Amino acid sequence: WHVLLTRAGTPQPVVNRLHAEMKRIMAEADIQNRMKGIGLIPVESPSIEGMQKYIADEEVKWGTVIRKLGMAGSQ
Repeated sequence: WHVLLTRAGTPQPVVNRLHAEMKRIMAEADIQNRMKGIGLIPVESPSIEGMQKYIADEEVKWGTVIRKLGMAGSQ
């Protein structure tokens, strides 16, 4: 998956505007066709909260795998 991120503390109105504009752009037929042309599968963008939850869940899932395999670096 591909996602546009901003740094922590970005004002919510800015985050909302970026999300709305990217959602609009990614829904354009030309953009969808370009994506398909390079082997991507266009899907509708989840909500901001949905994406935040997905990323948090992935961090937990893969962090657990990395720690169990002993691959975690010293931090």
